Amino acid sequence: MRERGPSWVTSREIAAEIGFPWRAVARAMLRMTELERTRITWVSARCRTRVCNSFRHVAGPVAVYPAWLMPTAHPVPVGIGRMIMMEG
Repeated sequence: MRERGPSWVTSREIAAEIGFPWRAVARAMLRMTELERTRITWVSARCRTRVCNSFRHVAGPVAVYPAWLMPTAHPVPVGIGRMIMMEG
């Protein structure tokens, strides 16, 4: 989002770029404190009122979380697998 600049973007556009389902992207973007949100309302061809959220990156300070809230980094063991032996 930082590279996009100050332009507004929907979660469907971001999901198409990164290849994730748009509902999961929208859910994650709603929880992000670094994003500003606005609601876009329009009337569809069938005279229904539609609402969509549009997001952009806030140029202000980034949220700082306390140490106890941050996940701990665990080294991922490389080359250790599980051996399944078939009997018979």
